[in-house]
Amino acid sequence: MKGIHLVVIFVVIGLCGLFVSADLIEPGTHYVDKCIKLSNMTDYNTYTFFNVGTLGNDSEIRYLSIATPNTCLEQGYKYNSYKLMAITTESINLPEIEQKINDMQYSDIDLSAAISTNVELAPFGGYVVDANPIISEKVIYSIKEINFNQIILTKTRKETEYSNGIDKKVEIFDEDSNTSFVEPKDPILIDKIKEPTIIDSIICFFRSIFGMTC
Repeated sequence: MKGIHLVVIFVVIGLCGLFVSADLIEPGTHYVDKCIKLSNMTDYNTYTFFNVGTLGNDSEIRYLSIATPNTCLEQGYKYNSYKLMAITTESINLPEIEQKINDMQYSDIDLSAAISTNVELAPFGGYVVDANPIISEKVIYSIKEINFNQIILTKTRKETEYSNGIDKKVEIFDEDSNTSFVEPKDPILIDKIKEPTIIDSIICFFRSIFGMTC
């Protein structure tokens, strides 16, 4: 009987640890699904691309996966710092690296010769206050070139979806003029998009405390 009591105690302690370590979602907020893709990765098939996640300023790799065409880039844990890196496939033992990734032996993988992008990428969408109607974001980059030092990316397209009946907003980026323009289904509705102010966020927070929606 005493043994059963000990088992129950250990189970309760374990569950408490899970609840404490779990990420808490603040009231009055919602998750924004974000996806970053490269449109022309297959044009550079002599390279292997890696999703690399490190925690904060720590250079130790905490997450590693191979980035593949037409899939969203991923950083692992949401608090990881992210880098997209590339290295010539002929200079590495790819099957060995894939096995080490499967075994999560990241410290045994040498990416010292790999290069990273000229722009910072943030694949995790995160949470926003409910006053902000955005629910998803899809950003498309194109590889302009890969040189000895960097992967040169240019942003070509951004799609934003909302929860309040607004049509999807599509922005097309012109690399030559360094500008963008909106290509909406309904220009009148797109004009009604309003980013929440600080006051909106504060009001929304207090409304959520009393169980009210924003």
